[in-house]
Amino acid sequence: MVCASAILLSPLLLLALQIGRPFHIDDALYVQWARSIAVHWADPYAGWTNWHGVSEPMVSAMRNPPLLGWTLALFGSAAGWSERCLHSAQLIPAALFLAAAFGLARRWSSRPLIALAICACSPAFLLMGATIMADMLMSAAWTCAVYFWCRVPTRWSSAFGAAAVLVAGFTKWYGLALIPLLLAWELMSVMRITRRCAWLALPLLLTLAHDGWVSSVHGISMFGHAATTAATGESLHVHPALHVWLGLAFLGGSCAGILLLLPMLLRTHVWTLGALAATAVIAACFAASQLSAWPALAAASATEQWIIAAELGVLGFAGASVLALTFKGAWSGGPEARVLGLWIAGTFLFGAFLNWAILVRSFLPALPALAIVTANAIDAAPFSTRPLGRMALVIGLVCGGWLGFEVLRADNEVANEARESAQSLAMNRATDRLWFQGHWGFQHYVEAAGGKAMDREHEFVRSGDTILVPMLNTNVFGVAEDSVRIVDRRIIPLQSRFVVMGPRSGAGFWAHTLGPLPFGWNLGDVAETWVLERR
Repeated sequence: MVCASAILLSPLLLLALQIGRPFHIDDALYVQWARSIAVHWADPYAGWTNWHGVSEPMVSAMRNPPLLGWTLALFGSAAGWSERCLHSAQLIPAALFLAAAFGLARRWSSRPLIALAICACSPAFLLMGATIMADMLMSAAWTCAVYFWCRVPTRWSSAFGAAAVLVAGFTKWYGLALIPLLLAWELMSVMRITRRCAWLALPLLLTLAHDGWVSSVHGISMFGHAATTAATGESLHVHPALHVWLGLAFLGGSCAGILLLLPMLLRTHVWTLGALAATAVIAACFAASQLSAWPALAAASATEQWIIAAELGVLGFAGASVLALTFKGAWSGGPEARVLGLWIAGTFLFGAFLNWAILVRSFLPALPALAIVTANAIDAAPFSTRPLGRMALVIGLVCGGWLGFEVLRADNEVANEARESAQSLAMNRATDRLWFQGHWGFQHYVEAAGGKAMDREHEFVRSGDTILVPMLNTNVFGVAEDSVRIVDRRIIPLQSRFVVMGPRSGAGFWAHTLGPLPFGWNLGDVAETWVLERR
C-alpha cells in the first residue's frame, strides 16, 4: 500500500503544483460558460460568446452537457474565478480517476501497481488533469462506472454504477457509450440481460430529457449538434492508411510510457512485435511522402520530414502494439479481457474516426483499460520475473514518468507564453480600441485586459485601432494586407525538449489538424504574435 500511495499521490502532487497554470486551449470557453451559468443557473446555455470568430449563442459554441459548467460555476461563485480556484476543482476528478483505475486493476490484474503507474505518468492524464475541460471528469466517472458495475452485483453497486453513468453522460455525450459497454458485460458474465440493467435506462432517459428541454428552449439539440459537428469536423486530405496510422500514433502518444515497456514483451510476443515494427517502418516511409497535407511540413526540409515520419512510425507502433495485446487477451481471456477489448476498441474507433478531429484527450477514457492490458501482458512475460527484468521494468516506468513530465512541461510553456504575450502586448494600449483574433487562453487574458474579439461577419474595427494576431492559435482568419500596418512582432522560441503544438515539429496534441504527431522533438518552433494597426 505504501507503493500504491506513492504512485497515487505523486502525480496528484504534480497537478497540485499546476493550479496556478494559465487557462489554456478550451479552458477559456469553460470559464465563459461557467460565468454565464452563474448568472443564469436554470438555463446553462443562455449566454453569448465569440469562440469561432463570430458572435454566437453559447448553445452553439458549447457542445457538452451542463454538469461541468454547473460545477465550475459553483466553485467560481464561491471562491473566485482565478486559475488556482478552478484548477483546484479539477484535482477531485483526477484523484477519483486514479483511485478507480487502481481499484479496477486490483481485480483484473495481478500487477495493479504497474497499471496505476502507467496511468499516472501518461501524457493524457497529466495534461488533461492540468486543464479544467470536461474530459477528466467524464473519464473519472467512466472508470468508476465500470468499477462498480463489473463487481459482484448488489443493489448498491448497481445504483452507484448507474449514477456514475449519469455523471459521465451529463458531462460529455460520449459518456453514454458506457451503456452498451456495461450491457456487454452482463451478456459475457451471466449470459443474459438481468433486471438490474433497468438502472441504465435512468441516465439515458434523464440525459435525453434534458437535451429535449434545451432543444425546446433554444431550438438546437445538443446531442444532434455534437454529432453533426463530429461528422463534419475539420479534415485533411490524407490517404486513408495514413489516417489510420495517425489514430494509432495518437493512441500510442496518450500512454507513451507503454512504448518503453514493450521490450518486456519480446520473449512472448516476438513475432507480433516484429510484424508491428516492420509495419511501423513501412508506415514511416509512407508518411514521409504524405506530410504535405500540413502546409508547414510541406515547406520543411527533407531531414525534418524524415524525423517527423520516424516519430510517427514509433508512436504508431506503440498504439498498434497495445491494440494487438488487447485483441490477443480478448481472444483467449474471460469476460474481463473481452470488456477491456471492447472498451479500448470502442474508444479507438471514436477517437480515430468518429470525432471531429484526432485528439489525445479522446483516448483518456480508455487509459485504465490500456494500462491493465499492458500490465497483464508484462505479467505473462517470463523475463519480467528475473532480476534483470524487474530492473528493466523499473527503468521503463521511470523513463515513462520522465516523458510524461516533459510533455506536460512543453504544454505549460505554450500556455505561459500565450498569457505573457496577451498581457504584455495589451499593456498601455487603449482598451476601447484593442481587438484580437485567435481564441483559447490568449482570448481569456486579452479580454481581461479590455480587448474585444474580432467578428469576421461584422466590421467594427476603425482606423487607428490595434489588432493582436497570435499565429500559434485557432480561428485566426487574417486581415487584408493593404488595410493594416505592422506595429510589432513578438517572436519567442520554444525552449522545451518536446513540442505539443508546433507546426514546424509536426506536433498537434490538441488536434491532428495542427500536426500529425501528438508531440514531437522540438525542431525550432516559435510562438509568434503580430501587432497590427488599422489604417
